[in-house]
Amino acid sequence: MKHYFVIIIFLLITVSSLPTYAESKFSVFSHVENLPETGQFEQQRQLKIIQKPFVSSGHFKINADHFSWHTTKPFDVSYRISNEVIEETIDGVTKVQKLDDNPQMAAFAQVFSSLVKLDKAVLEDNFVLQATHEGENWSLLLKPKKEPINKVFSSIVIEGDKSIRTIRTHTLSGDSNLISLKYED
Repeated sequence: MKHYFVIIIFLLITVSSLPTYAESKFSVFSHVENLPETGQFEQQRQLKIIQKPFVSSGHFKINADHFSWHTTKPFDVSYRISNEVIEETIDGVTKVQKLDDNPQMAAFAQVFSSLVKLDKAVLEDNFVLQATHEGENWSLLLKPKKEPINKVFSSIVIEGDKSIRTIRTHTLSGDSNLISLKYED
């Protein structure tokens, strides 16, 4: 009987000392509150049907009003995403898509921006979050819970330390995308 009592006490102490889901999640978000506004990226898109990944690179800019993603290699393409529009510029020609006219595009634009900004409110609204961390390194697993995101992605993993280092997306079709970020101070 004493053995059971000792085991129960040990389990209670062990379980109470583990970080809860909310504490782990909070820790991840508190690590990256003051992200720099600009940086470089490399993106490796792996299609299920092609062995070699498609690699692109460029730079990004984040601020309160919009998010810019400018691919410079292998093609010059830029996107500027705000709450109202997505501007796409290819070869100097800009097309503007009003997000009010396309609710699905608005959802994807909001989610993509929230991944790079690590926008807690948007992520919690669209995903089930599972955080883990060890020291300064953390990982945030996102499982989509709303349409249209859950019709495309099976999961998204964001990893980092004092900033976001990688974002990996996995689609339901078996494709994946690895985005590596390097912030400029």
